[in-house]
Amino acid sequence: FLGYTKEEMLGMSVSQIEVNESPEEILYHINKVKTHHFDRFESRHRHKDGRVVDVEVSLQYLPVNGGRMYCFIRDITAKKRAEEALHKSELLRRQSQMSPHFIFNAINSVQSYVFQNKTEDAIRFLGVFAKIIRSTLDFTTRHQISLAEELEYLDCYFDIENMRFNNLFRKKIVIDPAIDLVRTSIPPMMIQPLVENAIKHGLIHRERDGILKIELKKIDDRGLLFVVEDNGIGRIKAAEIEGERPYESKATRIITERIRLLNETHPDGRFGISYIDLIEENGQPAGTRVEVRMALLNGH
Repeated sequence: FLGYTKEEMLGMSVSQIEVNESPEEILYHINKVKTHHFDRFESRHRHKDGRVVDVEVSLQYLPVNGGRMYCFIRDITAKKRAEEALHKSELLRRQSQMSPHFIFNAINSVQSYVFQNKTEDAIRFLGVFAKIIRSTLDFTTRHQISLAEELEYLDCYFDIENMRFNNLFRKKIVIDPAIDLVRTSIPPMMIQPLVENAIKHGLIHRERDGILKIELKKIDDRGLLFVVEDNGIGRIKAAEIEGERPYESKATRIITERIRLLNETHPDGRFGISYIDLIEENGQPAGTRVEVRMALLNGH
């Protein structure tokens, strides 16, 4: 183990391979096992070649034949590295939300209402905008939120954008009745960038009758399917107009990375995203459908 032979390990003390734990802490674990007959903790051990690896240590004491102590060590380096990368991704997520561009557009909209003496519209817009800011600041400190909170956040974001574009489009939300929106939790702000893309690259290019559909389905007791669908001009046409690939924004790249990292910390790989180009019978683009598969988080 750790590059050492059995004979080498038998001639070494715990402190020679232990990185995190002091002799006092090692003694604490041993005494705990003597009292409770079991202990499990995470630590770091030093490999023979000098590398430091993350391990999970399980200690078990059997009070037979004078007492015996068993030690089981599992290498969890890959798991810890994935958790660290996920944490870094979370930091990127925080930086990607509430961009200066979004705030700038919102302030411009308020100014426009004021200049046109549309006081009630300005007050309503500011009220919704305040909710978005408050929720964003709240969500960036949490690892999971309820579906009810996520849907409310999406509702506010849609209202802001729709007011900015003079009610050019409308939304349709379909929720599986088997889903408990309050008690079911998911990672925060996974869907908002997809709604943003649907509006920015699809719906605003329509002259009228734009529809954003958000659908939430229960796959099984451990998974959900989030669908964001628009009847915009489609990804290919949007790319022709905008001269870029619309569904490869910074925000969606971060979501793709978050999904990859979430799958590394959830061995069954129940997080995923797919894009579907909708086509009319005559071959013309009919919009875009994005499907996000999510695992239910622990405790919900």
